Amino acid sequence: MTNSTSFNIFTKSQEIYIKPDNIKTRFDGLRSFLEVIVSYTFRKPNEYDIFDVMSVNAKLKLQTPSILLSELTILSHITVDSVEYTSSDKFSFVLDDKALFAIEKYRSGDANFSIEFSLGLTLKTELKISGHLVKSIRNQTIERASLSLNIPKSIWVEELLSNIGHKNLKLVEIPLNHKLLKEAYDDIIFEFNKAEKYFNDSDFDKCVAHCRSTLDALTRNLIKIKKEIPSETAFKWLENIGKSTYTWIDELNKSSQTLGSKPHHAGHKDEYTRQEAESIYLVTLGLLNFVGHIDKS
Repeated sequence: MTNSTSFNIFTKSQEIYIKPDNIKTRFDGLRSFLEVIVSYTFRKPNEYDIFDVMSVNAKLKLQTPSILLSELTILSHITVDSVEYTSSDKFSFVLDDKALFAIEKYRSGDANFSIEFSLGLTLKTELKISGHLVKSIRNQTIERASLSLNIPKSIWVEELLSNIGHKNLKLVEIPLNHKLLKEAYDDIIFEFNKAEKYFNDSDFDKCVAHCRSTLDALTRNLIKIKKEIPSETAFKWLENIGKSTYTWIDELNKSSQTLGSKPHHAGHKDEYTRQEAESIYLVTLGLLNFVGHIDKS
């Protein structure tokens, strides 16, 4: 579905629109960009008046809440002196880490943006005097228009975000093997990777379920690494943190019986908020990071 908006010069409608397949992302090794091709259909206001589009300023914002993510200005120098004139510009909006964090923090499913345009125009009158075409500046003005840009969750997560290598949660580096846990550690990492995937997909219920599965496997195997932990106190700390996290999850869950279920049966969609799932994920990550580095010290 094409996203469009318009404004008038005198009585003539001037259109701005974006086609869904004209939205891409790019990463240049340092910065991430949301690249949007913006198309225009401009119309001559009347027989005697024409106008120049000198510049187009665009502000990319979140719809809710209204947060400015990126802004840029393009110098156009377009002269509209025909009945209808079509053109386009490519806007490469820089998305820094703060902008990406804000998008994911407030996104609930689809990614909903707005783009506010400010066009710098010079209006002119065009007359023939003694056989010569004479143009005189009538006035300069700024016209404004706002366009809603709604990107489906599937496209935003699977195509646009993945194309710039962005993840909602930044992983601490965790060893992918463990000499003391061996096969059990593979299962632990598998469950934790699932938790991260579901968080990035905004399926917070499944994220928590896989965090629980990670903790289950981790706790069952703690005895295997007990002798490598520097002190009995440190071991008790690790054991107690795991048990406390279970209790925490139980208290958050609206139905405690779902915790014993397999991940795909655990709870209902949107049972957990983003903040709850993120907190549980980070505690699980911290424990896994501690255990993962025990045999590396």
